[in-house]
Amino acid sequence: MATTDSVARKQYDLYAPILNFKRAVPALSNPCVSISWVPREHRRRLEAYTILGAYYECYSRDFRQAPESGDTGNNDVIKEYGSPAWLCDKIKTKLLGGSVSINIPLPKRLSGQKAIERALNAEQVDPEVKKKLDERLKTIMSVKSLVSERETFLQDWFTETMSYLKIAENEEIASYLGDCVYVPYWDETDKTVKIQTYDPGFCFPEFGVEEVSLEDDATIVTDRVSLAWEEIEDYESGSLRVYREIYELRKAKDGTKLCFKHAAYFLLDSGSTVAIWDFDVESIDGDDNGWINTGLDFIPIVWLPNIQVQGEIFGKSNLHRLLGLFDSMQNSETDLAKNSEHLGGATVLISGKDARPRKDATGLPAPISIEPDSVYMLGEGGSAVILDNSRMQDAILKTLDHYDEKLV
Repeated sequence: MATTDSVARKQYDLYAPILNFKRAVPALSNPCVSISWVPREHRRRLEAYTILGAYYECYSRDFRQAPESGDTGNNDVIKEYGSPAWLCDKIKTKLLGGSVSINIPLPKRLSGQKAIERALNAEQVDPEVKKKLDERLKTIMSVKSLVSERETFLQDWFTETMSYLKIAENEEIASYLGDCVYVPYWDETDKTVKIQTYDPGFCFPEFGVEEVSLEDDATIVTDRVSLAWEEIEDYESGSLRVYREIYELRKAKDGTKLCFKHAAYFLLDSGSTVAIWDFDVESIDGDDNGWINTGLDFIPIVWLPNIQVQGEIFGKSNLHRLLGLFDSMQNSETDLAKNSEHLGGATVLISGKDARPRKDATGLPAPISIEPDSVYMLGEGGSAVILDNSRMQDAILKTLDHYDEKLV
């Protein structure tokens, strides 16, 4: 990364609020991305994505451990009802609104149509001035017509390629992970540009690197972005099949820039710790077309952070500092559900001189199921009292209301 980014990272740890709060990241929660080939500088980001994704998908209980014992045996009873997803979807809806439209604004230099029309409608207009105003108005109307045609073309393209659905889904990912990726590409079959989106955990951007190319030691690269993921894991042979696609923006001697692309499958040993940028060409599996000149002077991958952080290319999730609140909500929801079970079946306390409780196989008093239309003999001086837990239910509900107020 550039020097400014390196300094910023030393001053600000973007993922500390997430990873310090949830320290254990199980490997099984990280599908399609093996930590072995992920570059070291990107590992904390992927671990944070794993935790944030777990909260969004309602399995964050996998990261909960008893403070002292580390026991996770009670995690299955924890209730998660999708509050993180509700918050992220609400923010996304506010951002996108009811629909997304495409509009091309008229250049400012061509504004002033109404003023020109008023001047032309004046009673006395100098012929020379009128001629220039007519030419100006004609130019404005011509550009407006062209802009309108372009708007119609782009609006039709937007609908036909179903781009809104891709944008809505990708903005949802950005909302809870903190980043999203767009890749425009040319579809040769439909003869049009389309948009591809990727999980940001599969993307490894390096902007402002000023390093040598991965192809040779002479060419300078100003930006590099990689896409990579595991497609096949062969346990019998002990190897991984990883797809890697790299874009380099190279600087020529005359100062111009060109984007080069390399895409291939690599077979790696499952115990390998080689980062994606250090893959050996000898491990390529299948065809290798080498580095291809895309003809572009930019990298066709758009990286968008959800909430921008100064000095960082990566953004903040909408859940970034709310994990503690969501855990407290889960605790209360779990208590509410557990207490509801007690309310559903009466808890009865029996006392009396001759009360003879049934005993279980261990010799301890066994609970009695209380049913309607039944008679229970309590013996001399016996009494029965129903334990009322309904006040506890009200208290828990008020606690949840308090958390909801903090959330919204």
